[in-house]
Amino acid sequence: MSNDNDFENDNKLVKQYITHITDSDSLSFLFNKLFLDYFKQNKSISLYFIIFAITLWAVKIFLFDTLISELTMNITKKNSISIIAKLIAILISIKYFIEFLAYSVNNLVSEILPDYNTYIRNITIHQLYYKFYDNLNITISYTTFLQILFDLCYYLRHIMLYFLSDFIIIIIALIIKLIFMYSLHKTLFYITLVGIIFCSFIVYYYSKNIIINSSNRSNAINKINKKIHNNFENLINIYVNNKTQDEVKKTQDLEKNFHNKFKCQLKSVNIFSANINMYFTILFTIIVISALYLYKIKELSSKQFITLLIISNTYIEFLSSTVNSIPSTFLVPFGTLNNFYNILVFLFSNDIIKANPDKYNYKNKRTVNKIKHWNVAIDNLSFRYNPNSKYIFKNFNYNIDFTDFILIKGKSGVGKSTLAKILLGLFNNYEGKIYIGDIDIQTINLHYLRNNITYVTQNNSLYNISILENMKYGNNVSDEKVISLLKKYGFYNLYNKLDNGLNTLYNNGNNQLSYGMTKIILLIRGILRDSNILIFDEPTNGLDPNTKNNFIKLLKSIINTKTVMIITHTEDFKELNYKEIKL
Repeated sequence: MSNDNDFENDNKLVKQYITHITDSDSLSFLFNKLFLDYFKQNKSISLYFIIFAITLWAVKIFLFDTLISELTMNITKKNSISIIAKLIAILISIKYFIEFLAYSVNNLVSEILPDYNTYIRNITIHQLYYKFYDNLNITISYTTFLQILFDLCYYLRHIMLYFLSDFIIIIIALIIKLIFMYSLHKTLFYITLVGIIFCSFIVYYYSKNIIINSSNRSNAINKINKKIHNNFENLINIYVNNKTQDEVKKTQDLEKNFHNKFKCQLKSVNIFSANINMYFTILFTIIVISALYLYKIKELSSKQFITLLIISNTYIEFLSSTVNSIPSTFLVPFGTLNNFYNILVFLFSNDIIKANPDKYNYKNKRTVNKIKHWNVAIDNLSFRYNPNSKYIFKNFNYNIDFTDFILIKGKSGVGKSTLAKILLGLFNNYEGKIYIGDIDIQTINLHYLRNNITYVTQNNSLYNISILENMKYGNNVSDEKVISLLKKYGFYNLYNKLDNGLNTLYNNGNNQLSYGMTKIILLIRGILRDSNILIFDEPTNGLDPNTKNNFIKLLKSIINTKTVMIITHTEDFKELNYKEIKL
C-alpha cells in the first residue's frame, strides 16, 4: 500500500544520510552533472547555437534597426527614390536573413532538447539502479522514483529551454546593446549598465517568493496525487468501512490547500510582472530623456537620436517580454525542483564524495576480484537497520567450509534473509567481520562477489519474456542444457503441457503458471548459475510433494560441487547431510 506522504517521508529519510555533504559541493556537482556535462559532450551543436544566436541579435539590433533609422532619415529629407528603394531592398534582404537565422536557432533548440531529455533520463535511471547496489538498507518508495524520473526530466527540460531560448539570448542582447550604447555615448552606456544591474536586483528580489510559492504549490499537488493514488489502491476498504464521504472530504480539503497555494504562486508572479513592467517603462523614459538632452547639446546627431529611439524601443519591448517569461519558464520549474534537492543529493552522494576524495576521505576498498578459497568465516557479526533500532543478531560467529550444505533456521524476523543479503554485499552497515578465503568481504569487488554467490529469494517475480528465457536469465547456457536438466529431474512436463511449452511468454497475472511452476523457474535459474555459493530462501515452500522430491534430488547432485545454504523452517532436508545455523 502506498503512503500519502511517500515523497515527504523519503525526503526526511534521505536527509539524515547527506548531512556530512556540504551544499556548496552538492550544488556544484549537480550543476556540472545536470547541465555542463551535457554541453561538454555536445560541444559542436552548442557552439553552432551560440554562433547563430549572436549573429541573429547582432543583425537584428545593429544592422536592421540602424537601417530603419537610415531609411527614416532619407524619407524625412526627401532624398531620391532610388536611394530609398535600395535601402528598402537591403532591409527586405536582411529581414529574410533574420528569419533564416531565427529558424536555424529554433531548429538547433529542437535538436538539443530531445537529446538533453534523453541525457537526463539516462543519468537518473543509472543513479536509481546503482544507488542501492551496495546498501539496500536505505529504501525509497517506487512512487518517489517515478516522480523523480518524470518530473525531473520535465522541469529540467523547461529550464534548459529557458537557458537556450531566453537566458543566452538575453546575455547576448545585453552585450550588443551595451556595445551599441557605448558607440553612441559613454553616458548612455553607463545609464544602460546601471539599469541592467538594478534590473537584476529586482528580478532576484521578487524571484525568491515565486520559488517558495511554486515549491509549496508543488507539494500541495503531490499530496493530492498521493491521496487519490492511495484511495484507489484501497477502494474496497473504503467501501466496506463506509468511508467514502470521509475520503472525499479529505481530498477536498487537500484541494482547498492546493487552491490557496496556487493563488499565492500566481499572486507572486503578478507582483513580479507589474514591478518589472514599471521598471522598464522608467528605464526607457530615462534613456529617452538622456538621449534628448545629448541631442540638444549636440553630442548626438539627429540620425543617432532616431536610431537610439528605434533600437531602445525594440530592445526594451524584447527585454520586458523575455524577463516576464522568467517565472513560467524558469522560476516555477526551479521551485518545483527545489523539492527534489535532498533526494537528488542523496542519489548522487556517492559521486559527490568521489569528486572530493580528500575532503570526505574516500578510498575505493572493493578492489579484490580473485578468490582462490571459498570458505566463509563470520566473526562477531552484529546487525541492526539503523542506530536507533534493536539488533537483529549480535556477536554471531560461524565457519563454513567450501561444499558445506547449510540449513539456516530460526523464527521470522531473526535475520535469516538479512544474513544472506550481507554475504551478497547488499547491506554494509554491520558490525564485525566476514571473510571469504581470509579476505574481508568489504574489499571484494561487488560484481565479482555476486557472480560467485547466487541468492534465490522468496520473491516470485518473473520478467515478461518466455519461460525458457526466464530460466536462462543471468546464465550463459544453451537451451539444450536447460531442457536436458528439466527432463532429467522431472520438471519438463510441468511446462510442456502449456500452449507453447517452454516458449510460453510470461506476463504479469498469467494464469497458466501456478505458484509452484513459477517457483521452479527461479530455482532452476539459480542452479544454472556457475557460482561457488548458492543460497535458497524457503525453496520448497508452495511446492507439491512430487515437485519437492524432484528438487531435493537435484540438490543432491550439486551439494558436493559448491556451498549450498538453505533458509528454511521445514524438515524437508532432514535426509541430507547438513550443518545447521540457528538464529
